[in-house]
Amino acid sequence: MGQGTGLLTIFLIITLLGTLWLEQILSKYVGLELALIVGLIIVALVLLSGSVANAKWTWPLAVLFFAVSAANISLIYYVEQEAFLQYSLLLGWVVLGFIWSATKTQEPDLAPYGTPMHLEDIMPDVKIASKTTVKKAKKSKSRKSKKRKKR
Repeated sequence: MGQGTGLLTIFLIITLLGTLWLEQILSKYVGLELALIVGLIIVALVLLSGSVANAKWTWPLAVLFFAVSAANISLIYYVEQEAFLQYSLLLGWVVLGFIWSATKTQEPDLAPYGTPMHLEDIMPDVKIASKTTVKKAKKSKSRKSKKRKKR
């Protein structure tokens, strides 16, 4: 089971039940709202299966789910202008789910670039020359010193 599956399940269930509860006060667009709720239920089931499988796409999809849910319940409140307390509590809950799933999206990869490189892997071993191989350079006399000797 993936990390956060239990908490994701709680967030999804409360969000969907709250949306269904707010839907019952609608007098217009009931069919459209029910179709949207069925779509959200399908996405929630996909999210749960992805969370159990510990898939990488689960958390970005959860962010999208909570954003759509927040827009949906805001539109329900805009159309009916009733049940402000229930709307604000549910909106707060959805925003909490949004923030939680957004922070789960930012989990760092432990090895994004493979194995680290060391200097020994790049540079060959440098061997220090022994004293016998080092030849001392002859002192060269400058031209000025030769001219002085001639005078």
